[in-house]
Amino acid sequence: ISSGGTAQPVVTPGKVESLRGNDYATFDGIDDYVDVSSLPDTLLNSDFSISFKFNKPNSVKVDNDRFFDYSINPGNYLQIITDDVKQKYAVRLVIGGVDKVAGLTFGDIDFGVDTIITVTYNSTTSTLIFYKNAVQIDSDLSTAIGYGAAGKSVGARVDLTASTFFEGLLRDFRIYDDALTQDEITYLASEGVSGINPGTGNLLAEYNLDASQSNPGTFIEDTSGNGN
Repeated sequence: ISSGGTAQPVVTPGKVESLRGNDYATFDGIDDYVDVSSLPDTLLNSDFSISFKFNKPNSVKVDNDRFFDYSINPGNYLQIITDDVKQKYAVRLVIGGVDKVAGLTFGDIDFGVDTIITVTYNSTTSTLIFYKNAVQIDSDLSTAIGYGAAGKSVGARVDLTASTFFEGLLRDFRIYDDALTQDEITYLASEGVSGINPGTGNLLAEYNLDASQSNPGTFIEDTSGNGN
């Protein structure tokens, strides 16, 4: 994907398959992913939030598709995935060698339905909160999620294990260096109809993955203005 401007995160192998109705980028579950290695290594050092919209079709894949893999080393990484076996969302967060969230699942995946996921982390209280469509979801089951390699990617584990490529639609992938409030999460989920605008002051990166910036090519623009 090309922004027509400065090269930003690389889409490998040079494409995200298509745009559905000019609003989502399609990841084929085979080889599409976005290398976001330009993100700073310090994301996990303080508060943060990850928010994105997706739609995942019914799938016969029996493995863990990666929404986001942010891995600095075996002692510091974050993975947000679909657990296709349990048909749930799953998160693992390790900071300073300590499991903050040791591979837990959160709620059921609604296949074929547009969904917004937000994950926030408060470093003071060591609290991770998982939201689905702006509703907090408690963890339920455990699942195995392990470190693969150092790197940062959207749509696959950074070591490119074949079974981890995300299959489905993604857009509005935002990363904040702050723990968003409930009102701010509501604003994102409602696309500004209600809640409080989180603004751009703590917006670290924003990958729209939509027709406003997506043209055939190999790059995605970080529309936060931070060059990530």
